[in-house]
Amino acid sequence: MNPIAIIMCASALVTGVGLLATQEPETDTWGLVPESTVYLPSVGSGMAPDAITGDSSAVTPHVQYQGPGCSEWADTAVRAGFQLDDLRTALQVMELESMCLPGAIGDNGDSFGLMQIHTPTWCQPNKYWPRGYLQTKGMINDCRELLEPLTNIWVAWHIASNYGWQNWTTYRRIDG
Repeated sequence: MNPIAIIMCASALVTGVGLLATQEPETDTWGLVPESTVYLPSVGSGMAPDAITGDSSAVTPHVQYQGPGCSEWADTAVRAGFQLDDLRTALQVMELESMCLPGAIGDNGDSFGLMQIHTPTWCQPNKYWPRGYLQTKGMINDCRELLEPLTNIWVAWHIASNYGWQNWTTYRRIDG
């Protein structure tokens, strides 16, 4: 775990609050959505306007997600960066990949966490990324960090946002 992550975790334990991001995702080196962010459903998202509870002063955005997938991880997925229009997809992929278990290790030990991030592709050194893609991007220091739920979902958000959902073979099997 990198020093900033250790400091943030220690701070979270002392204050009883989750990881805090103080800048917009575009400028924040962590890329986490500020806890005060509340997402409103986009037009045509299929979610009713009352699907979001709380106000902008809430500590953590709360999503009352009612649909297929790992609904218990909806708040974490929103916090990691998923917008409501991708939340349904993310939670269904998560269920198909890990059965909602954060410590899941699959593909003969090559895929980690809720979203089953494939470590040879995204984490381990290779000819294109000698330190590993995620390490080069400053997202993690060690592949084992992908077993932490928020980190795993945040990395999945990064991959899905930049490289598409086709990186998960289960994407073809989701509902709607």
